[in-house]
Parts: sequence; C-alpha cells; structure tokens
Amino acid sequence: MQHQHANHEGMAQHDHRSTAKVAKRELWVSGLVFLYTVAAMVVPIPVWSVLLLSWYVVLKSGWTFHMRAIDAIKQKRANMDVLVSMGTLSAMIWSTTALFMDGHHFAESAVAIIFFVLLGIYLEDRQRVNVREAVGLLFAEHPTLAHRKQDDGTWRDIAAAALKVGDVCLVKTGETVPQDGVVVDGHSTVDESMFTGEPLPAEKLRGDTVYGGTINRTGSVEIEIAAEPGTGVFDQMVQVVEKALASKAPIEKLADRISAVFVPIVIVIATSTLIMWLYLSNDPTEAVRNAIAVLVIACPCALGIATPAAVLVGTGAGAKKGIFIKEGSALEAAHGIDLVLFDKTGTLTEGRPSVTDIFGDEKETLRIANALELRSEHPLGAAITAYAKELGIEVSPIEQYEAIPGRGLKGYLNQQDVRLGNELFLQESHVVLSDEILRKASDARVQGKTVVFVARGTKVVGAIAIADRIREDAKVAIQRLDEMGIDVGLVTGDHEASANAVAALVGIDQVMANTLPTRKAEIVKRLVEQGHKVAFVGDGVNDAPALASATLGIAMGSGTDIAKAAGQMVLMGGSPSKAADAIKLSQFTFKTIKQNLYWAFGYNVIGLVLAAMGYVHPGIAGLAMALSSISVLLNSLRVARTVK
Repeated sequence: MQHQHANHEGMAQHDHRSTAKVAKRELWVSGLVFLYTVAAMVVPIPVWSVLLLSWYVVLKSGWTFHMRAIDAIKQKRANMDVLVSMGTLSAMIWSTTALFMDGHHFAESAVAIIFFVLLGIYLEDRQRVNVREAVGLLFAEHPTLAHRKQDDGTWRDIAAAALKVGDVCLVKTGETVPQDGVVVDGHSTVDESMFTGEPLPAEKLRGDTVYGGTINRTGSVEIEIAAEPGTGVFDQMVQVVEKALASKAPIEKLADRISAVFVPIVIVIATSTLIMWLYLSNDPTEAVRNAIAVLVIACPCALGIATPAAVLVGTGAGAKKGIFIKEGSALEAAHGIDLVLFDKTGTLTEGRPSVTDIFGDEKETLRIANALELRSEHPLGAAITAYAKELGIEVSPIEQYEAIPGRGLKGYLNQQDVRLGNELFLQESHVVLSDEILRKASDARVQGKTVVFVARGTKVVGAIAIADRIREDAKVAIQRLDEMGIDVGLVTGDHEASANAVAALVGIDQVMANTLPTRKAEIVKRLVEQGHKVAFVGDGVNDAPALASATLGIAMGSGTDIAKAAGQMVLMGGSPSKAADAIKLSQFTFKTIKQNLYWAFGYNVIGLVLAAMGYVHPGIAGLAMALSSISVLLNSLRVARTVK
C-alpha cells in the first residue's frame, strides 16, 4: 500500500514538475516579450517583429486560456478566461489590421494581459508544491526495513510494510521503530518527540508501548508488533496531514467571485457598443475600434496582479523581519485570527534539556555527576556534562562504573561509593535524603523539571534540576498577542505539570496537555468548527497535523522540515514573538489586496463607460490598463513600510 502510494506520488510529482517547468518558461517568454513591446514605444523597432512576437505570446503562452475559454463557452458559463481570450485576440486582430492600414497598434496590451495573469497563476501554484513536500517528508520518516525474528531464533531483514501483528522485531541503537508495538525484551530510551514534543527520550522497559517512526536512542529492544502497517499512530498522523492539506483552498480572489457577472456584462457592453456606433456613425471601422476598446480596457490585467503584487511585497517585507510567507492563502487566513495556540517544546521553550538548578553542595554535586555522566549515553547526562564543562568543572575518573536501567548510575570516585539517579534508586541504596533537598526537589517537579539526586556513600550531596528552558521572548510574544485582542492557548504532548508551569511563566491561561499529534489536530478542528479563526504555532513533526488543520499554520524556523512544509508561514530564527508580527503584516497585506481589487474593478467600470461612449481609443485603452497596473503596484509597495 505504501509502495503504491509512493509510486503514485512519484508520478504526480513528475507530471507536476513537467507542467510547472512549461508554465515557468512561458512566464519568462511573455515577460521578455512584454519588455520588448514596451521598448518599441520609445525605440525604433520594426512593427512586424513586435506583432510576430506578440502573436506568439497570445497563442502559445496564452493557449491554456483560450482552451479554457472554449470549454467555458461550451458549458454556457462565463469566466475570466473568456475575457482574457477575447481581449487578447481582439487586440491582436486589430493591431495586425492596423499594420496594413497605417494605424496605431496596441499589441503590448495583449502581451501584458497574458504576462500578468500568468504571474498570478504561477505564484498561487507554489501552494501545491508545499502540499506534496509536507506529505513526502512525513513518508520519508517511516522506516522501510525491519529485523524480524524467525522461528529458528535468527533475524531476517524484511520490508516494514510486510510486518504483521504478532511479529517480533529487533530495534537496534539509533534505528527507527518500524511499527507500533510492545517491548518484550531489553531496555532503552526512545525519542518520542515527534509525537509528544518532549525533548527527553522516554525510558522503555518490558511491557511498555513504542510507536512506529520514533527513534531508539540507547540499547537494543525486541518488540512485538501490535498494529498492521498503515494503521499505527504515525500513519494516522500522515493521513491527517494529507487530508487537511488537500482540503485547503487557495486564496479566493475577488476577480473570480465577480467573473460570473462581470464577464457577461462586458460582452454585452462590447456588443452594444458595436451596434450603437454602427447606427450612430455608420462607420464600421469606428464601431469595431470602440468595441475592441471596451474589451481591452475590461481585461483583468490589474485584477490579475492585484493579489500577486501585494503578496510579493508582503513576502519581501516579511523576509526582512524573519517571517517567511509561503503562500497567498496565509494572508487571507490571517485576517480575523482570534485565537493563537502554541506548542510548548521548541516553540515557547528551546527544545533541549539543560541544567536549571543545583541544590546542596553545588560544586561537589556537579563534580560527582559529571564524572558519572561522562560514561553515560542518557540525554540528561549530556545536559549535566555540558553545564559542567561550561563552568570548568574538573573531570574525575570513575572506577567500577555501572548503569542500572530505569534507576541511575553508580561507581567509585577516589575510592568512595558515588551514585546518581532518581529518588527510589537512592532510597534502595540506603542513602539518607535530607528534608531540605526533598522539599526543593518537590518544588522543582511542580515546575515541570526533572530532578536527579547525587550521593556519596549513604549521604546525599545534592540534587540537579533539569528542564527545557523557556525562550527569552516567549512572554513578550504572549503579551503582544493579548494587546492585539487575540486569545492565546498552549497545546502540548508534554505532561500536565510541565505544561502548567510553562504556561504560568509566560502568561497563558488555557492549557491542553498530554495531546498526541492527531489529538492536537482534533482540538484545532473543533475550535475552527465552533467559529474561531485559529493560528497554530509549532515546530515538530508532531505539530504537522495541527499546522495543516489550523486556519493559519505558523512553523518555527528552528523546527523540523515537516513542520515548515505543513505551515503556511515560517518564523525564521525561532522567535515566538514574531507570531504577532506575522499576523499584523498579513492583515495589512490582505487589506492592501482588497484595496487593489477594488481599485482595479472600479477602474474597469469607469473605463468601460468611457470606452463605450467612444472617448477611449484602443491604444489609449491599452495605456490606461498599464497605468492601472502601475497604480496597483505602487499601492502594494506601501506594505514594505509596515516593517520597521
């Protein structure tokens, strides 16, 4: 099943790449020809070359519009393709006729229409690429091979997709768990951050559940497969992302909404203009000229660039602020956002464990802990040794080192018995824990910190608290959103104590903890269905379903490629305070888009009336259309000034 999906995806990607390559080439060709036709207005260039190149653009680059226009007419409906086709063809027919009548041509108008409409389509098409990238990256995370146990006790490598419920598999250090299962032998620590977001790997002993797609960090374990391929938690997450991304519609343009009414009106006005001027002037040339002027001035050139122009300026302005706006739909989505949900680990926090407190004899506690942890592979050990190195703690040699799974470490330092581990481990070793150390450890746990105790002989030396540090600007991010009148919530796969501790420190009241990836997406969907416009800010693989399901998905630039592919925006540098900047910039950009559309539409209405009355020559109509496009571009440039 996965293999078929991969083949299907591969074929689809190949077809899309071919289509995208052709579209990009035609965009470049039409752009270069447009510049050539504009140059012809001020530089002596043979008219025949201008017309020849313009006909190429109208027929070749604009071929899709003509075909879609024919289909629309066959189905008895009108859209902007009909107007583009009629306007460009009529402009070229008139210009070619003018060549033999020694009249004025306006081929540049036809080329401009094709170029600007193609530009808008090209920018919107990038969204489909993001959809495929997000799903493709998720599938890339899943292992392809598994070590299955044979009846004779040997191990055989098979395709992970061929596993069945009840099979026993070996997962070695550093390997990815092939499918959901239960540990039947061995001990290890497994990185489940893709599901929980928690940076600390989870201890796995006999009887514990493991999930496909997670990474075995230390030791080897044998697991009994408990889910068929395609039905595990990881597969459910992929399905949620696929469904959510596929359901996202591109930004709905005002030009599309009014086309069903606007296009027939333009055709009626052009036809009426032809008949009226035939009756009034009895001059077929003047009648045709005025009718063509109506079609040319009504062509959606300014309408076609109203959105892409603002998007281009908005994305550039965002880039200066470290905000990457990936698609136009993000601008519409940001309008009216009333609730922002943050992931915890890697978003509001740094996403890696570090020492926050040392209780008791600080130097001696750290010296013993450093000596023991230098021999350990546990992630908590890395945090302790890094902190000891930072403070310049001397490295002491350990003898008779031993790691007790699920408990801690022990050995001899300067011929003295030393230990490091959890409270139970030290109590079993008859170590006396002082009331003060226990009280401080309890307070640290309430704050969501992990505490390890250090002992020499039967006496506790101290304790070390380890946690994921909160980002410096996390509290500022929440305050800025509050000032904008936007509610804020915390949704995390971490346990409740840690979630509440972080929420209290940054000023968040709404907290949802212990949420798996699909549950995060369900929470977001439910809130959207209730009428909220929800922005989700996250950084991990586990956040991809929620990012894809939200009204606006904002990914942290310091996060995974999958999260960044699923999000519509990326905050470069990993600063959560940029979420407020992203929403403000998007709202202003979207407001500018609406202004552009209203201006372009208003221009068309006024221009239609003047052209029908005979006050606008087709050549002037082409110039007016170009000036309208320039005004849209100038208005769009105002967006850049919103970024300080």
